[in-house]
Amino acid sequence: MIVFLCLLSFPTIMCVKREEFKRCDQSSFCTRQKAFADLVKLNSTPSSYALLVETLSFNKINGRISADILNRQENVLFSFQFYAYKNGAARIQIKEKTPLKPRWNGLEDLCLTGTTLPDADLNYHQHPDHSLEFSFGNNIAFSIIPDPFKFEVTSHGIPIITFNERNYFYFEHTRNKPTNPTSSMSNESVMNESKDNEGIPPLQKELSETEKEIERLKSEIVKDQWEEFWIGKQDTKPNGLSILI
Repeated sequence: MIVFLCLLSFPTIMCVKREEFKRCDQSSFCTRQKAFADLVKLNSTPSSYALLVETLSFNKINGRISADILNRQENVLFSFQFYAYKNGAARIQIKEKTPLKPRWNGLEDLCLTGTTLPDADLNYHQHPDHSLEFSFGNNIAFSIIPDPFKFEVTSHGIPIITFNERNYFYFEHTRNKPTNPTSSMSNESVMNESKDNEGIPPLQKELSETEKEIERLKSEIVKDQWEEFWIGKQDTKPNGLSILI
């Protein structure tokens, strides 16, 4: 019986047309994420995201912390919100402050039903190094380093979540397609250009192997930014790339 069932399933496996499904290395989504992470490691570039402390809002009644985050490379603002709940749960949300189109957000309806009672015991403290610390619940602490933006959630002093520790945070915001596509999302907007300390024009300078790899990764980050093709079909992106790392 076992042999018979295996023989029946064999034609089904062979019927899968693997050429119609993308591998990760064939998808610009995967390619861009990997390229950005590799570029951060190779170029040791600090994160371009910073929390603007002057925009910080702390509402102890509803257990909410909110502030703006600035992407200094693109000069784009994001909205940051942290919610503390009585059952020890927390919700952290980062989204575009003024998106061209709203993104789907059904988390409250699907995941937070019955757990959204705010924790009024939320307390706040700013340290001399400008880091911010909020405590609530049963020895739960939420710490923020504004610049470059990072945060950590701990329970009884033990880290539970550490965000952007390695500067991998990367949010592709929506944008309008320019009339001249070559001027959009330039490599300079993704990572700082290597400085030419010798004063030699870039086109005349012979690049090292590391510099060549950096340039290759920069081109990968903006791959298929407005459209993508697969087996004769076109996937248009009228508002550009939209991944979040």
